[in-house]
Amino acid sequence: MKTELSTDYRENQPTLEEFGLEKVDFQKIEKSYEEYQKHRKSIGYYFWNGIYIIGLFAVVFAGMALGIIAILWLFSLSAGSLKQSSDEFQILGKYIIFVVGALLIQYFAEKVKDSLYNRPFVYQTEYDNIKKYTAAVREYVVWQERKKREYWYALSGREFELNIAKIFQEHGWNVKICKQGGDGGIDIEATMGRKRLAIQCKAHKSKISPAVARDLLGTAVAGHYDAACLVTLEGGTAGTVDFCKKNHIILWDISNILHFQEK
Repeated sequence: MKTELSTDYRENQPTLEEFGLEKVDFQKIEKSYEEYQKHRKSIGYYFWNGIYIIGLFAVVFAGMALGIIAILWLFSLSAGSLKQSSDEFQILGKYIIFVVGALLIQYFAEKVKDSLYNRPFVYQTEYDNIKKYTAAVREYVVWQERKKREYWYALSGREFELNIAKIFQEHGWNVKICKQGGDGGIDIEATMGRKRLAIQCKAHKSKISPAVARDLLGTAVAGHYDAACLVTLEGGTAGTVDFCKKNHIILWDISNILHFQEK
């Protein structure tokens, strides 16, 4: 049984058997978990927590007072005041009883809290596997959607940038998403070792004009980038393709996106 998600789930749909869930009632376990969480957050849980905290404070403050009384009692003995030391001895004894009582209350409250509200969830293993299975299915569905051309054409400009950044990241690049409106022609900065790549993303449904490539080149040169990449859906016009070839700008269209996504 798999215990961690991997890229295998992008191409191979996860099965219940892989997670040991072929005979598991999802609804029963999820309902049981909800009841378990509600029970842990019930009034009784907070009541016994309150008793425990009160007992803790009682122990702390009574312990401090006990120390002070003990010091005073020792001073009384050293001064030879038998009557005073006798009275303080009685007070000291009462404080000792109080501290012991507070400790017992704290101990009892903790035991009750643990036995009633901090018991482990009996279906914890199955519940964890359900979460892993659900995450694997989500990964599979998202990846299959990303492979479709329609998915990419439906993205907004910002969503397109984020998905392109993810592709570069999955190929070993460290990516930085530039701020919208303040990128100077660059949407993503990708680095690998000492190499810096300036990436401009255009989710236009038509071919890109040479002006976009010229702006990207100017920004890449000014920023001392090692290379520039123009990522589009429909590619560029003949003039754009020619300009990119002459200036060593990488030009992507949807076929390149799908190709590198599947690698």
